[in-house]
Amino acid sequence: MDLEINTSMSNIVKILKNLGFNPVNVKSNGVLEAKLKTGFGRFHVLGVEVNGRVYLDVHYDLPIHLMFIGVDYSKKPEKVCKEILAEAAKQNIEAKITGGTSWFNRKNKAIIKGIKIKK
Repeated sequence: MDLEINTSMSNIVKILKNLGFNPVNVKSNGVLEAKLKTGFGRFHVLGVEVNGRVYLDVHYDLPIHLMFIGVDYSKKPEKVCKEILAEAAKQNIEAKITGGTSWFNRKNKAIIKGIKIKK
């Protein structure tokens, strides 16, 4: 699922750490990557900040996966997305789910493909 959050990357790092994501890293190119292991798989969050908004890609994947096989973009990530929205709401941060329930309707494919989004 895709999220759009009206805050800084540092606030997103705090939110994800509060929810148990570990590690939470912001790479030198500005792309955030966070992981939360659960059972056999993990929740994987990728994000980038553009013009004061952070765009997140939240999905669940198995240890061995490809774009379509072993990755869940809707059912399992929905719970985590709602937790992220609730944590943002506690801090009076505007956030919303913008779609992205399958590979074909992703709003931020550039993050997944590793293409740097220019401001």
